[in-house]
Parts: sequence; C-alpha cells; structure tokens
Amino acid sequence: MVLEEQTELWYLKKLPKQKKNKSHINRMSILVLVGLVIAGLGLVNILVGLKAPLLGNYVLEVPKGASITSVFEGLSESGLTETKVEVIRIYSALTRNRGPIKAGRYQLTEGMDILGVLSLLREGRVLQYQATFPEGWTFEQWRQNLATLPHLEKKTSWMDRHELSKAIGIEGDP
Repeated sequence: MVLEEQTELWYLKKLPKQKKNKSHINRMSILVLVGLVIAGLGLVNILVGLKAPLLGNYVLEVPKGASITSVFEGLSESGLTETKVEVIRIYSALTRNRGPIKAGRYQLTEGMDILGVLSLLREGRVLQYQATFPEGWTFEQWRQNLATLPHLEKKTSWMDRHELSKAIGIEGDP
C-alpha cells in the first residue's frame, strides 16, 4: 500500500476593498483649511501692525541690554505707536537671527513704519551730531565749544587742561 503525500495548497484570498470613509477625509480637510485661514489672518494682523506708521517725531534713547519689546512698550506708552506689543514680540522671535537691537540715541520720524524702526535699531544707525572747530582755535576754546553742546555727556569738565591732556595721551602743554 502506498501512502500518498498530501500537499496543502494555500490560497491568498483577495480581501474585499474597504470603503474609504469620505466623511473622515472631508472633516480633516475642513480642519486643515480652517487652520490655514486662522494662520493667514494672524499673519495679516502681524504685517498690518508692522507697517503702521509712527505718530510723531521722537529721539529714542535705547539703554545697553534693552530688549525690542521693552523699547516698543515705551513707544506704545508714549502714544507714538498703536502697534500691539504682542505683534512686536512675535516678529522679534521670528527674526531673532537678524540680531539684537543696539544701544544708542535714535531719531524716529513721524510716518516711519515699525519695520523701519526695527531696522534702524538692529543696524545701530544712531543719531549723529556735528561740532565745528575753526582753524587756529586753542585747546581751551575747543573745550569751551564742547561744553556748550547739549547732547554731549560732560565726563571731563572737572579736569584741568593738564589732567585732560594726560588722560587722552597728549604729551606737553596742549
């Protein structure tokens, strides 16, 4: 008697196609669309705030270590801008790679937009003053002229001419 080997054949059955839940896809599409609209409105709000003009002329003194938001809080409290500080805070965070603001005295003019102010502060384009020293003036006349300029800090006015010349590296009698 011969035993026959039985071999089993396995068949892969095709599974019935599952119906895609179209309502699930539609809900996800709507949620994504709503999210994009909200993000777009937020971006428009930021851009409108950054293009808002200053409402007056102002000489701004930025102390060393000041933050962008602290400077704009001061401008807002002074009534020079209506741009919300939150807009400045968000833009500042997004553009952090452009660097910090620099200390100094800046001339802000009416109509300048917030982006222009930020550019001015980050580039350090400080207000510059001019002093004229006619040829032939003595050292003492120079000192008297400098003493009349209101924008200069008077850090050496207490020194006599010998102490001052020594402090700035001039040898002999100036």
